[in-house]
Amino acid sequence: MELRIQLPLLVFSLLVLAVSSAPNITVVLEKNQELAMFNGLLSQTSVAMEINARSSLTILAVADSVLKPMIDRFGGNIPDGLMGDICRYHVLLQYLDVTEIRSMTNATGVLLTTLYQTTGRAAANDGFLNLTVSKSGVIGFGMPVGGGPPNATLEKSVASYPYNISIFQIDHMLMPIGVSNNAAGQVDLISVLEKAGKFNTLVTLLKNSGVGTALASKETGPGLTVLAPSDDAFNALPNGAMAKLTDVQKATMLKFHVLSSYFPLGSLQTVSNPALPTEASGSSGGKYTQNISSVKGVVIIDTGVSKAQITNTLYDQPPVSVFAIDNVLLPPELFAASPGGAPGPSPLGSPVPQANPALAPTPLTPAPLAEPPSPLLSPVSVPIPSPASVPVLSPIPSTPTSSPPAPPPSEVIPGLSPEIAPGPSVRTNAGAASFSFHHGLLILFLMASASLLL
Repeated sequence: MELRIQLPLLVFSLLVLAVSSAPNITVVLEKNQELAMFNGLLSQTSVAMEINARSSLTILAVADSVLKPMIDRFGGNIPDGLMGDICRYHVLLQYLDVTEIRSMTNATGVLLTTLYQTTGRAAANDGFLNLTVSKSGVIGFGMPVGGGPPNATLEKSVASYPYNISIFQIDHMLMPIGVSNNAAGQVDLISVLEKAGKFNTLVTLLKNSGVGTALASKETGPGLTVLAPSDDAFNALPNGAMAKLTDVQKATMLKFHVLSSYFPLGSLQTVSNPALPTEASGSSGGKYTQNISSVKGVVIIDTGVSKAQITNTLYDQPPVSVFAIDNVLLPPELFAASPGGAPGPSPLGSPVPQANPALAPTPLTPAPLAEPPSPLLSPVSVPIPSPASVPVLSPIPSTPTSSPPAPPPSEVIPGLSPEIAPGPSVRTNAGAASFSFHHGLLILFLMASASLLL
């Protein structure tokens, strides 16, 4: 009887011990001073309680040095509801370690559910994160928009409690699409460029074209990444290159310098030459895209006509980043490369003055299509003579063994003639001509023989 009483008590004690051993996210993060602000936000928004009530989670924590500028940008006045959803977007609903991540995904990526998706406030798949591993082994996290590099990369593992909670530190905040539409304040792009200095030409173009105002209305959702050419970059263009563009083409070229998603510098450094859509791409499908790669940490943009590299970060707070580049990006849809290989601006449809031969216009008419290859021997229509008019022919001497054998008499070979001469578009082939000549003689001989028998 005593054993029967003690056994339930032992089971209950083990259950209590198991529950009490589950890590408390607040206690775990308190051990890392650089995550103090992130830890405080989890408690302030009650997300910490949601985390502690679950098991099998992965937390993507952000250091104070990254989080504070974002909070300051909103004047420290983000409603707890919105801030809570931002925090929930940093909680994956499964336990992951580095080894498992490398085995489950690749450069294409895999979608993972976040705690934000469970709230019902995320539209469609907005509450998912795209997990990628680059060819160089960099683990990245990005929004589920496809076709772009990650918005944040994994810096280090903070803590791991298999298979309950895993905590990683990432280098940028992750702003879900639906939340950033409500929480993100607009960035005055013109002010950013004017404050940086040496971008006067770009500022003037943005103001005069109206593109600056248009971009301000899109600084939410996936965000924007602006690649800003300096005044020196514009001055390096051939004389009159910009003047030859129409107003519509100028606006298109400016939009070509804006990626249609927010990418921090660290994310662009992990790209492996994808064709990233720009604000000029629209629904054109594959046009006006940017090919971006990185060489020893230097981000290079290659349009196929010109190349530029990022020289400085002017602004970087989700969902907008602005980077200085050292050359103007020339879209191949508006500019053509000169015969020597150097980029030569040549707007479509604009005349090119003779004084500047480097500006070679893109042809307005398509290049002539290559003519299909002519058949080896073009068929010639020759009337077949009646048997009465065919003269008696002596037998044909044997031909060299290299000539193909004649077909049987019953085979009909239309269009063959003993007098086939290759025309201007027919390739001369001595062997084929000899073959056709002997075929013709053989047919005439057989027909003559048949008429004598009759």
